Amino acid sequence: MDSRADTIKKIGLLRLSAIGDVTLMVAVVRAIQAAYPNAEITWITSEPARSYLEGLSGVTFVTVKKPRSLADYLACKQRLKALSFDILLAAQASLSANILYPLIRSEERRVGKECR
Repeated sequence: MDSRADTIKKIGLLRLSAIGDVTLMVAVVRAIQAAYPNAEITWITSEPARSYLEGLSGVTFVTVKKPRSLADYLACKQRLKALSFDILLAAQASLSANILYPLIRSEERRVGKECR
């Protein structure tokens, strides 16, 4: 267990789409819940993925339209500006996700292999 387990209260997870990858992230969520039982987990995802995850307990979902244009990115920025996390897990290596990561406030970021 992380020695900071008692101090980490808000964990963000960004995984927008790809149903297979989203499915694999459920195990990651369960591991996070075991390691940080007092942390609030927020998963930022797309609507198709969100509907697939219906019933996943202990997770708050924020849905965004997967950005495809500058206007979409600006809309995502507006939607995400109220969020703030102790740790943000950036579990997706795509252009759209890489542009979104900096728009989310977080004390610490874990990207790609750093998420392990």
